[in-house]
Amino acid sequence: MAAMSQSLGEQIHEELSCSICLELFTRPKVLPCQHTFCQDCLQDHVEVRTPLECPNCRQPFSLPPGGVPALPDNHLVASLCGRIIKQSFPSSIDKKRQPTSSEQCSFHPGEQLSLYCEECTVQLCMTCLDEAHRGHSTMSLKRASQERRASVQTLIGEGRDVIETYCGLLRDLRDKEKFLTDQKTLTESSIHVAFNQTVQMLTENRNGLLAKVEQRYTLNMETIQGQRDDILSTVSEISAACDNAEVTMQQKGRTSFDQEIGLKRLVGKYKGRAGQHPTEAKVAVFQTVEVKVPPLGFVTVQSISLPDSQGVSKDPPRTQSVKFGGRGSDQGKFDRPHGVTVSKDGLVFVSDYGNERIQCFNLQGTFLHQFPTVVSVQGVFKSLVTAKQRMKPEDLSMDRDGNLWVVGSDNSAEYAVQYSPRGKLLTKIDLKRTGRQRKIAIDTIRNNVIITETSGSMSPQGVLCVYRPDGTLERTLGGQHKMARPEYISVNKGGHIFVSHFMASCVYVFREDGHMLSVFGGEGSREGELKYPGGICTDSSGNIIVADKGNKNVAVFDRTGNFLRYITSVEGRPVAVAMAPKGQLVVTDDIHNTVTILYSY
Repeated sequence: MAAMSQSLGEQIHEELSCSICLELFTRPKVLPCQHTFCQDCLQDHVEVRTPLECPNCRQPFSLPPGGVPALPDNHLVASLCGRIIKQSFPSSIDKKRQPTSSEQCSFHPGEQLSLYCEECTVQLCMTCLDEAHRGHSTMSLKRASQERRASVQTLIGEGRDVIETYCGLLRDLRDKEKFLTDQKTLTESSIHVAFNQTVQMLTENRNGLLAKVEQRYTLNMETIQGQRDDILSTVSEISAACDNAEVTMQQKGRTSFDQEIGLKRLVGKYKGRAGQHPTEAKVAVFQTVEVKVPPLGFVTVQSISLPDSQGVSKDPPRTQSVKFGGRGSDQGKFDRPHGVTVSKDGLVFVSDYGNERIQCFNLQGTFLHQFPTVVSVQGVFKSLVTAKQRMKPEDLSMDRDGNLWVVGSDNSAEYAVQYSPRGKLLTKIDLKRTGRQRKIAIDTIRNNVIITETSGSMSPQGVLCVYRPDGTLERTLGGQHKMARPEYISVNKGGHIFVSHFMASCVYVFREDGHMLSVFGGEGSREGELKYPGGICTDSSGNIIVADKGNKNVAVFDRTGNFLRYITSVEGRPVAVAMAPKGQLVVTDDIHNTVTILYSY
């Protein structure tokens, strides 16, 4: 019994523990957000925190006039905590109870209960037997207790099973609460990021306008200063001539003929010019434009799968995921989503190949914004964007500053373009024209841009080109290994470079200097084999995740290339994969033109 009670206490200990002191609640108090804490813990909390916020969910609250003691008591939690304490120390409770050797009959005071009626299933005294139970089959209480022991034991077992089921429900609720809290935090973070990006754009626009005003003002001031210098020079020249003539008259009593001629010529020269200086100036004038500020986004209510408690059901847990997209050109639709990357803030960027744009979503699949993949500064202005100024984005990756690098091509050239998260063109690298699609990854450790390059049609030869952000080609990798057609690239935290090979259906692993460490995969459909692999990424444990396009699944390998499992919840033909900050896996599908975010896999 003590062991069972202790097990019960352990099962629900987290629900009955204060998140501040991590002990069982003492005098539990409920905040308006419904989170419960010990009274003393809350008292210590409110004395050092201003403004007052719930320690769990950060929701603000105010104290009633009576302070913390006046907050509502959580009677249910207090009762359960008391029960756990009593069950943990049964001997001290038993000493307080002094049960009598026999119990009194409630119908006949003074009579002891000594019999058990089998027909009525009640305890009897001798008077009960004579009055209401005459002729009924009876037995002694001791014998009845022994015979019913097995039945009671069965009920106890069933009760324990029910308790276990409900404890599983508690675990389920705990998991759901954590999931919803994380989801709320993520959504709020997405809103803050969108707001900051909008503010940044407005700030850049403001600074550009102010710079133009300052430039025009500087030109005007230079003009005025030049005019001032000319006038002062003229005044000085005329004043000197007048002073000399005046001194000559005072000293000699007469004027010099030459001085008179010179002074006459000088006065005549400047006399009519005093009003000839410009009276107008070109000034910068600000003209406001009535533009409706676009919304940061929209908060929509979506149905997503919450975590299932493994203690309630013996079925395997469902994979929690959200899928969005579909073929089209509207916001949130795709035409061959060939690439995907995720920022540190949890923003999902998808290269929309056919629509020549990059789209941005949060980790709930909500559309945030988009921008065209322009390749010239003129193309930044939407009204001026033409087909010649846009490229089809084939892949993208994010650098350590949070900017996007996108590779793609138009009808005549191939590029690697760096954009801000809102689509401002920052820099561009002109690539060799090959006529084949390229993929890209950023080595954030060394700040290198790594791009695939495949040349030749009959006997293709592929290499990895390592560029500096300024476009300088530092070196090429992998040429000696005869990579006929390298596909996607990924760089892990250790700087190792992973390359999926389309033709050989394998994955190459290189060091940063180009030394090949290993190869795994090989064409086939058995476990550990690949068929035309696509996107590749690594998780926090170092596991390698590969989009196995030909076999239409996603395969997981350990850090050494040993096969672990398939992610069976992915549908369609996975093309690109990316890992989000908290371990969410993002997968694109070019059959259904969708993006799937797996919260667990």
